[in-house]
Amino acid sequence: MESITIAEKIKEIFPEEVLDVREFRGQVSVTLRKNRIRDIARYLHDD
Repeated sequence: MESITIAEKIKEIFPEEVLDVREFRGQVSVTLRKNRIRDIARYLHDD
């Protein structure tokens, strides 16, 4: 799965936790609120 697709999926599932999504030179950065980072990491691991 492409990085931007993963970022969009995170934003879809955790919309209140995503502060920013940026792409620069093929690298995707997702800025998240820290209060649910464990849930988001678990989702990424399990999915």
